[in-house]
Amino acid sequence: MRADIVVGLQWGDEGKGKVVDYLASLYNAVVRFNGGPNAGHTVIANNTSFTFHHIPSGALRGTKLFIAPGMLVNPEILNEEILSLKQLVSSFYLKIDSRTSLITPADVVLDKKIEELKGASSIGTTLRGIGPAYSSKALRISPRVVDVLNESFDFSIYKKLYNVEFESELWLKNAKKTLKDYASDVREELLEILSKQGNVLFESAQGTLLDPIYGTYPYVTSSNTTASYAFVSSGIPYKYSGKVIGVLKAYSTRVGKGPMPTEMSEDLAMVIREGGKEYGATTGRARRIGWLDIPALKYATEINGTDEIFITKLDVLSGIKELKVAVSYNIDGKEVENFSPLENIESAKAVYQNLDPIPKLYASDISYIIKNGWRAAPVQMRKYVSFIEESLRTKISYASLGAERGMTVKVE
Repeated sequence: MRADIVVGLQWGDEGKGKVVDYLASLYNAVVRFNGGPNAGHTVIANNTSFTFHHIPSGALRGTKLFIAPGMLVNPEILNEEILSLKQLVSSFYLKIDSRTSLITPADVVLDKKIEELKGASSIGTTLRGIGPAYSSKALRISPRVVDVLNESFDFSIYKKLYNVEFESELWLKNAKKTLKDYASDVREELLEILSKQGNVLFESAQGTLLDPIYGTYPYVTSSNTTASYAFVSSGIPYKYSGKVIGVLKAYSTRVGKGPMPTEMSEDLAMVIREGGKEYGATTGRARRIGWLDIPALKYATEINGTDEIFITKLDVLSGIKELKVAVSYNIDGKEVENFSPLENIESAKAVYQNLDPIPKLYASDISYIIKNGWRAAPVQMRKYVSFIEESLRTKISYASLGAERGMTVKVE
């Protein structure tokens, strides 16, 4: 009986959905514990592609699915997601904790207003109402699942404070219809699973470098993204803690504004962006592209207490004529080996180490590696992974060589 955690080690979009789907069959339950529908976790398996915004990415594996109360739910988007999922699977077990706060139309409007007021200093949110909804929760004025089901929520203070009008009665009616079959005490259900020697997998949204405390504030998300928050969010005692599985992409990406020391020239970024399909699953926005950032990854690995790593999109770097990794920064004329959001990270210039480029891999090459194991991978690719392992002092257990579930190989 243990609770393992999948967490992103960069600025999000590392491929956590694929990792959770790949591992989910080993667990009795998968739990989303932070963020909300700003997440877009895409799973591709058996000629089927599905992007999850609320629902945990273990849905196609038939495992039990839970949404912890540290997360946010938009009932309208959730309803669409449930209807879409029902077209793919005949049945699924989904429970949402009754303490979970909800995103209302007012939160979405307010999110847009705040970005507009910030003008040039806007941070580039997904405009899904995440920040305002978490703010409302902190102010103790947001509706929760239980409030909607009990028809006990009064929107009057909410509307006056935010000066936003919407059809609250209709919203409440539709929200109740969506939520009534899924409300539960998730903490109790998870404890029961663990008490019967079951295993639980927590699924994080966004990435460590977007954490509102430990990320590149103010260019961060609104909920905690690190592994330790899984226990706070779900109410599960820390004694059930298993291992932390960090997910990193073979290069860096970021959506929206904020420092990114390894950001590369647009010409090369375009090649990688197209090869890796680096466009947001939720917003469709083009992601910024950079080389792998070892100082930032050391920081994220340490904060999460990462036990092992799942590296994704290695195949995208194949055929690129140069391969570089940032090993330190130059900040104000001084070489700095550690990443810290408290430093003048926006002016940091990456100091690189060149590695041997990975030869171009075609579909037949990848199939050969998947069939014959990690030792069949090009030596340059294996050296790249070993360099990362040694730099982070953390074992890389799996490597993804494509978007499909099966395009994954154990690193041995």
